[in-house]
Amino acid sequence: MTKEQIVWSVEAASCRIPFAENCLVKALVAHILLKEAGYPATLHIGVAKKDAESFQAHAWIESEGQVVIGAPEDDGPRFIPLPNIEGMLP
Repeated sequence: MTKEQIVWSVEAASCRIPFAENCLVKALVAHILLKEAGYPATLHIGVAKKDAESFQAHAWIESEGQVVIGAPEDDGPRFIPLPNIEGMLP
């Protein structure tokens, strides 16, 4: 499968599976599938201040310098990535 086919599959499936349309679910699934297919993939989780008492979080996948799943909207909040823990996972 090509990288584009994997991304398309994740997006298509997320529309049909209850509770799978959020960014974290899509990013985790895409990360696993891309890695299994031999593509470089980095999972990012970022946060942005929503107001004085709350924040928003967002997850996305980068592969070869491009966001392939979960690109933040241009007019949305700027998410600050949390430290990457990928190398620390078993």
